[in-house]
Amino acid sequence: MTQVSRAPLLLGALWCRYHTTLTAFTDSAALITVPANLLLSPLTDRLPVVIPSHALAAWLDPNTDSETLNSLLAPAPLELLGAFPVSNHVNNPAYQSSACAHPTGSMLRWAVSQEL
Repeated sequence: MTQVSRAPLLLGALWCRYHTTLTAFTDSAALITVPANLLLSPLTDRLPVVIPSHALAAWLDPNTDSETLNSLLAPAPLELLGAFPVSNHVNNPAYQSSACAHPTGSMLRWAVSQEL
């Protein structure tokens, strides 16, 4: 999965730092997932939430109300994301190579002719 323009995506996550002793701590993070959009739902049932750039300040502000934050927890717009086919090696945990992420075909993307 990638942004069609290949630009970076802002993914929604939760982050926590907790102290394990008086001087040591552990950082923990978890991506927040939402249902996949219509284009990508044949590939997966959920994806990380994509935070629109105009909403980044609100997402990061601890004083933002929950209603505003909940409104951001939605599937990505159809035209935003695309997907490339990759090697079947990606399904084998024994195969540890960056080649797993190399595209093996054209990008799957939403076409205007597909409008609902």
